[in-house]
Amino acid sequence: MTAAREKDDRWPGLMRPSTARAYLDHIGEDKWKAHVLPHLTPRMVGEREFFAKAEIDEKIIEGGIDGGQAAGKVRSTADYIERVRRDLGKRKARQSRHG
Repeated sequence: MTAAREKDDRWPGLMRPSTARAYLDHIGEDKWKAHVLPHLTPRMVGEREFFAKAEIDEKIIEGGIDGGQAAGKVRSTADYIERVRRDLGKRKARQSRHG
């Protein structure tokens, strides 16, 4: 699961459950209900349930959603993104050649 996202206009501030699952690397509904939903506060707009992108990012950084793996390692979304970029930069690009 990708822990945090850069500021990106593609992801709205309030997301329906299906959009929030897509934001979290398209996790399945079972994982959403078991591992993510208990940590979030739903926002009701009429009869529809929404979840705040900021809260999802915050819970990931705190370690609430990913089982605590990120807790203590990441201080902010920007720190996390920088760490991922640095890790990706260390790897050599490889292209698969199927034939």
